[in-house]
Amino acid sequence: PGSVKAEYLRVATERRTQGVDDDDLPPLLGDGWYVSGTWVVTGERKADGLRRPRRPVHRGGWGAIELAGRLERLAFRSDGGLGEPSTSPRAQVVPPESVRVITAGVNWYLNAHVKVQLNTVREAFADAARSPVPGQAVILSHVLRVQLTL
Repeated sequence: PGSVKAEYLRVATERRTQGVDDDDLPPLLGDGWYVSGTWVVTGERKADGLRRPRRPVHRGGWGAIELAGRLERLAFRSDGGLGEPSTSPRAQVVPPESVRVITAGVNWYLNAHVKVQLNTVREAFADAARSPVPGQAVILSHVLRVQLTL
């Protein structure tokens, strides 16, 4: 009735001739990971798929209800360089930035054609000045999605 998934990534980007004097800059590095899991609380087997709940809503049941969670982190920085960190695209040293995200949600499969997802997402940015809402290091959002399948 459940699943667990995880992934790790790492990338290095060369910055050849991107300096002010067309010199090479230290590479930019990015790394990240996530761990996610789900659990079907109504007893259906996840391996069988949840598109067709055993007790659909239109037949007096609850449908299938699945709890979901995800932890993730994404970070970027420069690999070496001289001088003070700067946000300029031609800076030798780029200030590090990272975000940690926690998502908790519920997926509700009403029947073979309707799925409702409700998620709460907490994003925590290492540098509040460079978050999507400048000055706010933590952003909390709620997402409702209704999916119809024909």
